[in-house]
Amino acid sequence: MSLETSPNTRPENASWRNVLRLLLGLALLTPACLCCFATLALPTLQTVITSLQMVRLSRTPQFVGLANYSQLLQDKVFANSLSFTLQLALERVLIAVLVPLLLALAVNEFGRKVRLPARLIFSLPLALFAPVAMTLSWKLALSPRAGLFGQGSKLLTDLQQARWTLLGMDALVSVGLACGIGLIVYLAALRGAGESAPSGRRVIAPLLITWAVTVLAMLALSLSSFNPSYLLTKGGPQNSTMSLALYQYQVGFTFFDFGRGATIASLLLIVLMLLGLVASVLVIVTGLRLETVPPAKPAGLLDRSRKPLAAVLLVVILLISLVIAGWGLLPSLWTTGTALQNSAYLQKATQAVPVGRVWLNTLLPTTAAILLVQLPLTWLAALGIGAVRPLGRHSEWLLLLFGPWLFVDVGPLSIFLWQRMKDANLVNTLTGLTPPLLLSVPMLFVLTLFFKGQTPKWRAAQASGQSALGAFVRTVLLPSLPLTALLTCITLAVSQQELLWPLLMASKQDLQTIPLALARLGSLSTTNAPLLSAALVLLTLPSIVWNVLILGLFQIFYLDRLALGRATNDEQSL
Repeated sequence: MSLETSPNTRPENASWRNVLRLLLGLALLTPACLCCFATLALPTLQTVITSLQMVRLSRTPQFVGLANYSQLLQDKVFANSLSFTLQLALERVLIAVLVPLLLALAVNEFGRKVRLPARLIFSLPLALFAPVAMTLSWKLALSPRAGLFGQGSKLLTDLQQARWTLLGMDALVSVGLACGIGLIVYLAALRGAGESAPSGRRVIAPLLITWAVTVLAMLALSLSSFNPSYLLTKGGPQNSTMSLALYQYQVGFTFFDFGRGATIASLLLIVLMLLGLVASVLVIVTGLRLETVPPAKPAGLLDRSRKPLAAVLLVVILLISLVIAGWGLLPSLWTTGTALQNSAYLQKATQAVPVGRVWLNTLLPTTAAILLVQLPLTWLAALGIGAVRPLGRHSEWLLLLFGPWLFVDVGPLSIFLWQRMKDANLVNTLTGLTPPLLLSVPMLFVLTLFFKGQTPKWRAAQASGQSALGAFVRTVLLPSLPLTALLTCITLAVSQQELLWPLLMASKQDLQTIPLALARLGSLSTTNAPLLSAALVLLTLPSIVWNVLILGLFQIFYLDRLALGRATNDEQSL
């Protein structure tokens, strides 16, 4: 039976169907809401409460009101960390604002013969996504023994140069990642524009919305930056490279001043939640939807007479982007070459790091949590909002229940989450390595937009005489499987590269994950570069090969079929 009503449906039947749709949609949504409350909303509230207290390890909390905030505003280290974090955020936002968009617009003017190679080339930085390994490769390249960048050691220890070195390294790495992601989302937006009603705004609107959300996401991720400062400089020299996330970690888990640590976390949470709400409202109000379409050239912006201009622009942007992204990957390639030239160190690396156990610690907790909990909850909630549509045309507003945590990661919530794990005696256990955030809000948004985009096809199939269940399977369920698989692979890859949570949960040698094992090996010394290089290759090469294979297949066979556009007025009225 269809859950959609038609003009000829009797009022009493329409009323019952609306009630059924409401109950079914809320039933699908409820488990995700409970999970959101337990793993996101409650930790947020407890973090804010802790920020109003003086909390030390093994001491009774004392309420101090806003005293922690007042002290923080007078803290010079906090001022330094705020300054460095804002510089990092500004740099990344400037990269995200301009480079990927120009590249996508230029590539968009040509056919699949240009789009596919460009996407495949810039998939390499995404496939090499291993923040800890890449940062340690830069640490090796900047070491005095490497000579890759001359007197590299001074770049990380000199007060005047350390901050600019980290910012420069991050910029080089960010360009490749931003271009890889940008080509996927911006080309999908341009493709979706071609599916809309013909007007000049059909191209501009989805592109501008996508651009705005992407910039907000880049800003939010920058504010939570932890790895570069922790791995390269530990925030030094003289706190010049201290990030807000690293300072929160040091205050909370080095000095065990949970009250002041929660104060920093609360300030971060306020900003991240505001950014998430703004992005959520943009997505909802503008009626974005995601759907699959036959492979076709996205709507172009230039007529034939201006194609030569696009060709020149494409060549210039491609060359500049490739050169910058290549520099960002250079240390990783150099590290791989160093390891292969000293193959004997591969054996020594297996003695220094228990490879099998490390892989087990990395894969088992994250894979089990994502496949058994996160994926089912997220998929069902997205189906309830996007396809069942319990509130009709207003159903997307249910995303606001989750929107504040769209850009929130484990960092700002880590103090309360760690205390909860400690109270449950799960610290230094394999179970404790399980990712604590069991609901993926970004995945929920993407799948909801997809179900929303496919629902009109479901309704059209029913109108043609097909059964509701059969039409649902053909037009909604089966088309969602490739996207769900892609999002699951991305979530697994990102979760397995997490450093902060294993750093808090595992002090024992036999509980190290890949990022944690590499971080600890890299913190000992960079004088034995071949050994560290061998460990980097040994622990990251399998995942890189897997990422190259998966991304390549999706780029060739699927991503050129995704279209991100806006719903028509009729679809919005459902």
